[in-house]
Amino acid sequence: MCKLISLLMLLVIINPIAAYSAESEFLIQPYTLRTDDGKIKLKFHLKEPRTLKINYALPGENMDKEEFDFEDYESEDVNTISFGNQGCGEKIRYRIVNKDLPDQEIKGTVPTYPCPNSFLEEDFVFGFLTDTQMNMRGRLSKVAEMIAKKDASQFSFIVNAGDVIQKGGAHNDWVGFFEASRPFLEKTPFIAAVGNHAYYKDNSTTEVPEYFRKYLRWEGANDFGGVSFNFDKFQLVVYNSVTHKMSLLANRRQQEWLEKELKFAQGQNRPVIFVAHYPPFSSSGFHKSDRAATMRNEVVPLLEKYKVKLALLGHTHIYERSFKDGVHYVVGGPAGGMYPFYRVKINPYTVVSKIKETTFSRIKVGTKRIELVTWNIDGQEIDKLEIPL
Repeated sequence: MCKLISLLMLLVIINPIAAYSAESEFLIQPYTLRTDDGKIKLKFHLKEPRTLKINYALPGENMDKEEFDFEDYESEDVNTISFGNQGCGEKIRYRIVNKDLPDQEIKGTVPTYPCPNSFLEEDFVFGFLTDTQMNMRGRLSKVAEMIAKKDASQFSFIVNAGDVIQKGGAHNDWVGFFEASRPFLEKTPFIAAVGNHAYYKDNSTTEVPEYFRKYLRWEGANDFGGVSFNFDKFQLVVYNSVTHKMSLLANRRQQEWLEKELKFAQGQNRPVIFVAHYPPFSSSGFHKSDRAATMRNEVVPLLEKYKVKLALLGHTHIYERSFKDGVHYVVGGPAGGMYPFYRVKINPYTVVSKIKETTFSRIKVGTKRIELVTWNIDGQEIDKLEIPL
């Protein structure tokens, strides 16, 4: 009995030490964002101030360049490191070393994306999900595992159409999201649209809520929340559809910005994929709302005028694909949000509609077509679309 007690005491002493690691130093684990000017940003939030060395390298570069040294990083706010511009075909490798735990490195890579007119003409591949806002330890964790099994390291990024968290002003919600999403966020960069829940419990006076701006935007991002990415093979335009939370001036500036981006892409003969939170068409009560009407009146005419191919959307928690005047509208099923209790069949443009499905979609952009495949939470294919270019 004495030996057993001694053994149990030893385990109690050893286990906390064994569990202590470089990863446990972070309130929010390192993740990467792809910015609209081609840069890659590494972000993380420490529990306590730490001394770290962060190395990064492009193909052919030495990870141990002399310019990298240990530096002190604070814990009061999110830390941001710029890896500089990532060109097509360039995979970025990085390594984080804690001075107190030099043998426990954190390593990662930022996936590449194909160059235009390359010899192999590779598809550009990225993922899409939305409304990750609730059930972090349950459904979102399962979705994250499913995405990882789809080989998330092959996705150039994952895009979220909004409502990343339930209460944008509650920091614990953000911590929960990043923890649940680690299986894919540690493998590929993240791009997100502003959703209405980003404003919940948020006391900031800016157009873009405080925590959303800190965690999912970067210095130089515009103040109305939209971003546009030129990937040569296509243009990704991310729009802040929560215009009722914006000033009239900011809304007008965003409308001007949106048309400028769409016009530019059309001039370059580049297909556009549009991302926003609110859908203009829906088989739900939202279809009758002022906010859906605003999308139909202010955004849809521009998407049709500039021949946008695909719009990725969220908010209604119903997986739905609609088609109107050349534009395919895909609303993702909620990756964490509640399922709706009913469906109101008032969308005249519905092609596919599934009321209680959590979904993740893979989009491939080639030279002749855009392909979308959607899986449910069990990894079963539930929808497929091919758009000729």
